[in-house]
Formats: sequence, structure tokens, C-alpha cells
Amino acid sequence: MKKLFFATVTATALLISSFAQAQSSNKLVYNKSLNPTIEIELGNIITTTSFYIKNEKGQVVKKGSINKNGKITLPTAELKNGRYRFEILGITQDFEIK
Repeated sequence: MKKLFFATVTATALLISSFAQAQSSNKLVYNKSLNPTIEIELGNIITTTSFYIKNEKGQVVKKGSINKNGKITLPTAELKNGRYRFEILGITQDFEIK
């Protein structure tokens, strides 16, 4: 899997995610058969932080908390094929599941 710089969350937190394939600079595409999971790692988290995954209609389809270990593992099988938006600390990343 490729490592892709995702976003700077705070001065001490850096969000890095394993992504399979990027079609554009703003949208990532995951093929379920090639990528059974999406891993997102945060470093040096000071406090518990919430994240949200929303569908194209803006509905929250998955939410959770990230604690000081700073790692999220999302099985792609839990999401239907379609377009989504990952949100954490006001930072967003669009992606698609195929």
C-alpha cells in the first residue's frame, strides 16, 4: 500500500493514511477486493478526537473516536460502493469505494 500525506491536524499531530489509488489530488479510490481495509494513523494525539464518515447526502454512515494510540482501521466491506467524505478536526478528505 502507498503512504499518502493526508493533512496536518495540529502542530503535534500528523495524519497519515494508507491509500491504494488516487484518481485526482482530492479524491481517493479504494477497490474492495484490492483494499480490504483503510488505515489512518495519527501521531502524538493529546486528547480523544472524533471522526465521521459521511455519504454523498451528508448523512453520517460511520463515526468513532480516536484515542492516544491514534489509529483507525476501517474495513471497506462495511461501506457500500459510492462516494464518501472523511472528517476529523474540521479537515475533510473525499474518497470512493468500488
